[in-house]
Amino acid sequence: MIQPQVAPYAVLLRILDGTGGTTCATSAQTKAICAALNLTGASPEPVGGPDGAKLLAEARAQHYGNVNLIDMTTAGTYRDYANGPESWTVASAGSKVAAIQAGGVPLLTYAGWLDAGTASGVLSQFASLSNTQDDWIGPWSHGQGYFADPFQPSRLLTAAEHTQLQDVMFTFFDRYVKDGQRPDGTRLVHYYTLNQGRWHTTAGFPVPGTRMQKLYFGPGRVLASSRPASPSSNVLTLDPKAGTGSMSRWHTNLTGAAVSYPDRAAVDRLQLSYTSAPLTAPTTVTGLGHITLNVTGLRGTALGALYAYLEDVQPDGKVVYVTEGELALQDRALAARGENPAWRMFRTPRTYDQAAASPFRTGVSRQITFDMLPTSVLFRPGDKIRITIAAADPDNFQLLPAGGNASYRISSTRTDPSSVELPVVG
Repeated sequence: MIQPQVAPYAVLLRILDGTGGTTCATSAQTKAICAALNLTGASPEPVGGPDGAKLLAEARAQHYGNVNLIDMTTAGTYRDYANGPESWTVASAGSKVAAIQAGGVPLLTYAGWLDAGTASGVLSQFASLSNTQDDWIGPWSHGQGYFADPFQPSRLLTAAEHTQLQDVMFTFFDRYVKDGQRPDGTRLVHYYTLNQGRWHTTAGFPVPGTRMQKLYFGPGRVLASSRPASPSSNVLTLDPKAGTGSMSRWHTNLTGAAVSYPDRAAVDRLQLSYTSAPLTAPTTVTGLGHITLNVTGLRGTALGALYAYLEDVQPDGKVVYVTEGELALQDRALAARGENPAWRMFRTPRTYDQAAASPFRTGVSRQITFDMLPTSVLFRPGDKIRITIAAADPDNFQLLPAGGNASYRISSTRTDPSSVELPVVG
């Protein structure tokens, strides 16, 4: 599902790479992009030494023929896409796990819970690489410019907060570069819990003590810990007005701007929500949740998509976005668990290959499972856990189907329930 904002990003890459001679002055669009990002068009400085200029020219020349990102995402719908040397595998670290481990280089990685899918990437790295690691997942926008905890107002990071992040980096490089220490195999994930405001450190993931708690969709659109005693069925219609806004986790990944989700109470009424009873005890969710839905396509679903949002409903009725998951339904086919590579071990096994894809035909009930992006969040006593199902996020993804005319039936019974599985710590 291509994000609409990928197009200007693709142009930015062509400017930075000099692809086909593209510069800031090439067109009105390139001028606007350079102005917005304060790019001067100046050439990078060469490295030191007598061969610096030559090495710079050679390095830049290697980028001149880079692929057009829009062309590749349009043609490369499936993970096994290849066009000569052009493929998703070429750009993926997942295919180079053995070489990275053999190199033994220690890793320091930063990511934000609300910075696109970068936190998922860090956890994939942690799961698949034995290298010494110091991984940090915090309340940050892309580039760590803004504080991003959806339970608090968005703001610029303070000078003190930037200093703390820089000190971690300086200490890391002093240890392994300046002082020449040997990596000792220590692997740690430091993570911030949203709505709690506290940092935690773990040497294992999932976090020790995690249990997967299943909540079932029931009559009256409730989420409950027991299977529904009676069946329920609700229609979900794609609403092209119901999105997550222009300050989402997806936009900041390309702009470095603030992440801010408005109260979702109104938009939830345009979608399909299932809500728990008020919690009687604090509940911490850390990791990846999984959605399982019994879905019948009613119309326009052959090339459709489904979205799921984990939300916190506060006692005053305010609805706070926490995280999300989405799936293009033609990619619904599951793979054998043993076929999941180590870097995808936390996620539902599927290949996303062309041979596994098929249209989601109408009139037949099918069970669909997909993942939510990882998070760490505290649900406080009195709050409710909500799962909202949508058929589109027009603010951030292309409509599937393109005409925006689709509807689904989501059903849940005692024997075949729809549900969400959440990683609860403690």
